[in-house]
Amino acid sequence: MEMLKVQNITKSFGGIKAVNNLSFVVDQNTITGLIGPNGAGKTVTFDILTGFTKPDSGKVFFKNQEITNKQPFEIARMGIARSFQLIKLFPQMKVMDVLLFAAQNKLLRHEFRLSLKSNNRYSAIEDVIADLNIANLRDKICSELSYGEQKLVEIASLLVMEPAPEILLFDEPTSGLSEPEIRNIISIFQKLRERNLTFLIIEHNMSFIMNICDKIIVLNYGSKIAEGKPQEVKQKKEVVEAYLGESESA
Repeated sequence: MEMLKVQNITKSFGGIKAVNNLSFVVDQNTITGLIGPNGAGKTVTFDILTGFTKPDSGKVFFKNQEITNKQPFEIARMGIARSFQLIKLFPQMKVMDVLLFAAQNKLLRHEFRLSLKSNNRYSAIEDVIADLNIANLRDKICSELSYGEQKLVEIASLLVMEPAPEILLFDEPTSGLSEPEIRNIISIFQKLRERNLTFLIIEHNMSFIMNICDKIIVLNYGSKIAEGKPQEVKQKKEVVEAYLGESESA
């Protein structure tokens, strides 16, 4: 099943095409990597998919329903969750309170209440805490966490969202992490793929991408230059040139 379909989207800023006639499909229960050099248009693509930026042309579909002109909160309610390059946690809140906030049902029109008794997602939160092995963080203040710990809490906050997300978009989940932390993130994503979820991931760490992705889409200057299985994509000349430059790849 096609979980997410991008059809000929284009977005320009001041005459520069950040995304140029881009099309691709993310199938259900797969992990798809979206890679490319800095400035290739990856985050702008995420912004279009999640309603933060409107394309100049083209369409986006989620489970065959067009979402091109929907607002970010409407898209989130449909089951699309995303992270950002900069971690967005409440710095003065405890980790458990952040997860309770994230788990509030976004379809209910009431003020958010940070109460265990009023939150029927508590068991789901406990499951995610166990899966990510972050029980030791539950009572810590977010500002006191290491960068790697904040990344784990961010992942947890997406997994506990209500309505539960069906596809998760991660923007550079391993950036700024040490090798042991990256290995931990890889094991987490390998475990999460058993949860019947779908992932679209922007990442520069090729070891991470090659280890977990079923398919990779490569962008350069806003255009798709390659698409396919990891082993196929990394051997394409245009992909090597985009990352290393033509003279170096030669």
